[in-house]
Amino acid sequence: MSIHQRTFLVATTNDGKVREIRQVLAGLPITIKTLKDFPRVAEPEETASTFAGNALLKAEYYATACACPTVAEDSGLAIDALGGRPGVESARYPGASFVSAVTREGIPELRDAALARLAEESRPARRVNGEGPES
Repeated sequence: MSIHQRTFLVATTNDGKVREIRQVLAGLPITIKTLKDFPRVAEPEETASTFAGNALLKAEYYATACACPTVAEDSGLAIDALGGRPGVESARYPGASFVSAVTREGIPELRDAALARLAEESRPARRVNGEGPES
């Protein structure tokens, strides 16, 4: 019985993850493709409420879209003091949104670090009241 080369899609563009997976599977008759090999395939909307659910959603979507057996993962930041947030919303918590969430929840170290980062960046908005901009 001969062993045939199989192709699998690892649904990521993260070079570090791909490198680790290739190391683990080294020596096996497997060809690994990544999302970089399918640049015209759009990303699916991640609508699941758990990391596992989003991973399954992505695996099924890319397996169909790329006609290739697929493995996928989903990960993010889950802060216990924030009740597990941002969780599956981690990728959608950039800049001011994350600062707002942290400020509301009162984690001083995270809040101060996020505010310091924003202070270094240009702020394209200002607070305006009925009398004009506040300084």
